[in-house]
Amino acid sequence: MKTKEIAFTLPFAILLCEIYFFDNKRKIKQRIIYIIPLFLTLLIIPLSMLDVTASKSVDEIAENFDNITKDTGVTLTRAEYLYTQFRVITTYLRLLVLPVRQHLDYDYSVSRTFFSVDVIMSFAFLALLFASALLLFKKYRLMSFGIVWFFLTLTVESSIIPIRDVILEHRVYLPSIGFFLALTAFFDKTISVQKVKITVIAALVLILSVFTYQRNTAWASEESLWMDVIAKAPNNARAYASLGIVYKKRGEHDKAIELFEKAMSFGQAYPEIFLHLGDISFDRKDYDKAIVYLEAALKSDFSRKVRLDTLNKLGRTYGKLGENEKAAEAFKEAIRLYPDATAPYNNLGVLYLRTGQLDRAIDVFERALRIKEDKDVYYNLAVAHREKGDTAKAIDAYKKSKNMAVK
Repeated sequence: MKTKEIAFTLPFAILLCEIYFFDNKRKIKQRIIYIIPLFLTLLIIPLSMLDVTASKSVDEIAENFDNITKDTGVTLTRAEYLYTQFRVITTYLRLLVLPVRQHLDYDYSVSRTFFSVDVIMSFAFLALLFASALLLFKKYRLMSFGIVWFFLTLTVESSIIPIRDVILEHRVYLPSIGFFLALTAFFDKTISVQKVKITVIAALVLILSVFTYQRNTAWASEESLWMDVIAKAPNNARAYASLGIVYKKRGEHDKAIELFEKAMSFGQAYPEIFLHLGDISFDRKDYDKAIVYLEAALKSDFSRKVRLDTLNKLGRTYGKLGENEKAAEAFKEAIRLYPDATAPYNNLGVLYLRTGQLDRAIDVFERALRIKEDKDVYYNLAVAHREKGDTAKAIDAYKKSKNMAVK
């Protein structure tokens, strides 16, 4: 429960096994007592995330609960996400039957209303499939179990909890166990001749092996993988941005810039794009343009790690322009927002060291080391003590830096 949210379905899966595969008429009360502790674990995830304090009103607690049951940054309503999931689940089933046109990163359209042909047809198909599981319960229990398992293990990610990516193929790994159980049971019931079974299985293994080999060619490298996504979803902004990062790592900056600009043309500019464009401009010594990109990144909504990285690089770039006060402001802002990160302390200390403010530099380095020991910080502290003329302290800090480097 503390590791993966899909574990929320585990108590229900255990109950499902009890219902399907054990004689619940005998000792039913005892079996229920055994299962109750498992269902109590359902409280772990919501209570871990919910901020319930004496100062919180009922409305505030309700709002908090609403916030934790949807991914941050998602603009979809719960209803829109659910309507889309009816289509997504049918796509998952299609992929399990015929694994072609697989995507790492789908550019999947959102369904805004239930009353569209594709949503209604998907819903009707899924409702029919679930109804068949109920009808099969008595006579074909394993088939019925597999179908119910499939739906149960999709409930966290394919229901009314909006997640940033409406579809990801790996979400169907656990549900596919139910699908293949049902398919195997159906196969066993409908084909009685052993030679025919062997022939069909051999054919399936051969066909799926070919599909697997072909799919693996797309995964041969980061470049081939993102090119595969772009070929199948040419309007996927994230795919262009990701391929741009691949070229940036190789030093092919012109290609990277072209792809980043293509990604931004779709109106889905990720803050990471501005950060990477800032890096490229910095490497090209175009510091003014780097500042523009980094400032644009700071105005975006992004993760703690990216924001910290951006502030550090912004300070570094201002330093190159000789605007030391602005550089110090950027590093101090990073320290204010993320006081447990040592990098901005180190960068600020280096700035003070470079501008001859040795006491300030030593103070900042020592503050960084109180958070976490780091060989680079020790080395810079040694330089600061040496510049100040305190040889003993400089040697002591240098030794610590060297010992950490050896370790």
